[in-house]
Amino acid sequence: MTSVPRVTIITPFLNAASNLGEAIASVRAQTIADWELLLVDDNSTDDSIRIANDAAAIDPRIKVLRRPPGSKRGAAAARNAGIAASCGDLLAFLDADDLYEPHMLQTVLAAADANPDAAMIFGPTKWWYPDGARSDWVEPTDGLAARLHQPPAFGSAAADAGRPRSVYLFRALAEKRG
Repeated sequence: MTSVPRVTIITPFLNAASNLGEAIASVRAQTIADWELLLVDDNSTDDSIRIANDAAAIDPRIKVLRRPPGSKRGAAAARNAGIAASCGDLLAFLDADDLYEPHMLQTVLAAADANPDAAMIFGPTKWWYPDGARSDWVEPTDGLAARLHQPPAFGSAAADAGRPRSVYLFRALAEKRG
């Protein structure tokens, strides 16, 4: 791993003790190690902060950010706090109740390397139901993935694809857009 990670994964959480450990484990299980994980606490009152701090204590790539009491709350504000504290050139967002498959970051970095002019990368999301109540399925991208879109076409393409959840944003775009 280089001193500055290529990827920053931002995970906002609020009272997510039942899922947060698995989300963290899915990041630690990646086939590449060139990442940092920012766990952004939005004032949890459950065991989430202990889980986050325990993970940070055993892996220096993991950092815990605590939102100040009285600050603007919500996942978007927590993500923005993560963006402000991030170091990686590529920003990834992982909700506390979601998981990465082990090859996720390797696949995304390969796409980034193959498309150096891209500002954003997106792909399909797999929805799974461990209790078997519903069948697992992959959210379609309607042929919009695996090709380069020119702005502002990407925004409308992403909307047409049902706003894919697996979005990776280059820091330069985030800083340019604010």
